[in-house]
Amino acid sequence: MATILLLLFFCMLTNLGMQESAFVAKAVFVMHVAVLTLLSVLGTIYMLFNPYLLVDNWYTPFPPVDAAGDILPGTVLTAIFYGFSSAMLGVSGFETSSQFVEEQAPGVFPKTLRNMWMGVMLFNPLLSLISFAAMPLDEIMEHKDTVLARTAHVVGQWVQRSLHLPEHLNFGPVLATIVSVDAFIVLAAALLTGYVGINGLIRRMSMDRCLPQFFLIPNPWTGTDSFILVGFFLLCVSQVIVLDSDVEALGGVYCYSFLTVMTIFALGNIMLKIKRPSLPREITVSWLQSIIGLVAVIIALLGNILGKPQLLTYFFVYFLIVGTLVLVMFQRVRIMRLIYKVLKKQKKKRRLSSQSDTDSEDGDPFEDQPLIPKRTNMDDIEEVDDEEEGDKLVPEPPRPPREHQTCLAAISNVVKHVQTVPFVFFAKHDDLHMMNKAVLYIQLNEQTNKIIIVHCTTSRNTSSLQEHVKLLDLLYPRVKISLLIVNSNFNVTTVEWLSQALEVPINAMFISCPDENFTMKVSQLRGMRIIASND
Repeated sequence: MATILLLLFFCMLTNLGMQESAFVAKAVFVMHVAVLTLLSVLGTIYMLFNPYLLVDNWYTPFPPVDAAGDILPGTVLTAIFYGFSSAMLGVSGFETSSQFVEEQAPGVFPKTLRNMWMGVMLFNPLLSLISFAAMPLDEIMEHKDTVLARTAHVVGQWVQRSLHLPEHLNFGPVLATIVSVDAFIVLAAALLTGYVGINGLIRRMSMDRCLPQFFLIPNPWTGTDSFILVGFFLLCVSQVIVLDSDVEALGGVYCYSFLTVMTIFALGNIMLKIKRPSLPREITVSWLQSIIGLVAVIIALLGNILGKPQLLTYFFVYFLIVGTLVLVMFQRVRIMRLIYKVLKKQKKKRRLSSQSDTDSEDGDPFEDQPLIPKRTNMDDIEEVDDEEEGDKLVPEPPRPPREHQTCLAAISNVVKHVQTVPFVFFAKHDDLHMMNKAVLYIQLNEQTNKIIIVHCTTSRNTSSLQEHVKLLDLLYPRVKISLLIVNSNFNVTTVEWLSQALEVPINAMFISCPDENFTMKVSQLRGMRIIASND
């Protein structure tokens, strides 16, 4: 219940418009580092004066391990394998660092990653050794959910005895309380970061039409994305209820998600090397580093799966729910076409059963009409009224039932609304091959029947480009391909002006992969998508 109340509290705060504060984040960071430093310093001194328990724990026989239900005897290899798999979870937080790339000044993000790595490499192994020096293994397993607090209690009591402090100070319980309060504050800050991060992620995916557009509907009173925030709250609460507030089970589901995301990061880096070799980069990672990182994350993921295979069910349930929603969004036009055909057949059967045989021989004029009418002239760019276009989309059959007419017309209008959203491709040169690759990509990955090819130039000699666009328009009769010549250079101002003039969001604008001669930085593209390489 306390977990649900904490989730609800931050859900209400974010719905009221609360965002992350740099000052608060810095204060939490300083406090957290101070607490860990205090515990590390006192624990290191304790470990140097009391190394006996650490040595005993070190030479304790390796415990047996559970490998997908089979109990295996503990060895050095099993200890290294499962220890590495568990330790990889200690770098949690790196998966969210990419959210702040666009908000940071140039050169700051690498320093952020460096500082995070330094903190992880310093505190994680040191605190583990201090815990081994403070408690026997049996006690560590008994207090596995509060190991640091218990370690602080033991170290604090030793410090009080060593310095002959008054007994009423209770330095052990005080230090344990400080560690617990620090953990709660960091958890609360991480929860707020989770709400802010998921809000940005779902909003971006909705803008890219990977998720339903209703997620973008703002709260009329606060202006926040309440559908996203409340949905995330319900998702978290469902996990708490389904897993019965089992911290170990919740951590297992989280570890699968975290390591899967890290695997995707490593694969994405390798795919960028293959698909976008000319893309300008501030930092270049070698092939060896990329492959080692991918293998390391996969090994950690495999170790956690073997150790907790029963939790895969819960992970895949939530994965399939979200994956199905994304799949439906990608295939919604095909799904609506299928529903349209099924309803049309049902309407035809009803009409045939109610009409005489003579009347039924006349055929159905509604049968051969396409869901979206095919255009015949590329120069016909005049927009028609909704009512007129609706009549073209769904010709009125002779005396159809009212409910079927309304349903079919509604489906047709939805498909028209989805497919008439234009997408823009900026053509740097008169390159027919590149423009054809862009059209193929948009046809394969986007659900639209309008493509605008934009060419920014101050030259008036564009006759060859116009002929090539006409050729593409003839080659793809289901797509309306038009050309727009802009008498300006390609820059941020031109892109923003075109976005407003054409009423096309910037994330629906594409360019080919830039090279080292590109005058702009990739971070200045403001969400434009790179869809094709020059190879």
